Amino acid sequence: MISILYPEGDYTSADIAIKLQALAQAQANQVFIVPKHFGRNDENVYKNLKASKTAILLIHDKSTLDESTLTELKYLLKNKSRIYSIAPTQAKKSIKLPPGIFGHFYDKRKPGDFLNTVQNIVTDLQNQKQPVSADFSVLLVIMALIIFIVAAFDNGKK
Repeated sequence: MISILYPEGDYTSADIAIKLQALAQAQANQVFIVPKHFGRNDENVYKNLKASKTAILLIHDKSTLDESTLTELKYLLKNKSRIYSIAPTQAKKSIKLPPGIFGHFYDKRKPGDFLNTVQNIVTDLQNQKQPVSADFSVLLVIMALIIFIVAAFDNGKK
């Protein structure tokens, strides 16, 4: 299972995560989006996190991590999950990631930089000695496409 996390109040990342889940489910991939809404079931959240071997932390609108996201990340690390974060370079100094998370940064001001960042993650995964699930690589590519589309619509609004 692949878990996707985002900081509380990061609505752009939440939107991307939900779209990712919808597309991945159509392809029979197992994706768990960690909910941040009122009334979430913590028991269910941690059960799914325990089953996750890979996780992606999406950060777009926030420059810090909330306590619940930090707790979830530490839990994943304790369970030896491989965690990748994708965050804007503008938040690099203020986001304090726990050790063991593979941080990747993109410049929001450069069109296509997010796509390049995701491609770098895929390349890193392919260069590792550990086998990488094809589902995870496909998920990353889908995520890049979604962000690319979201960015195109955002640029059209300005």
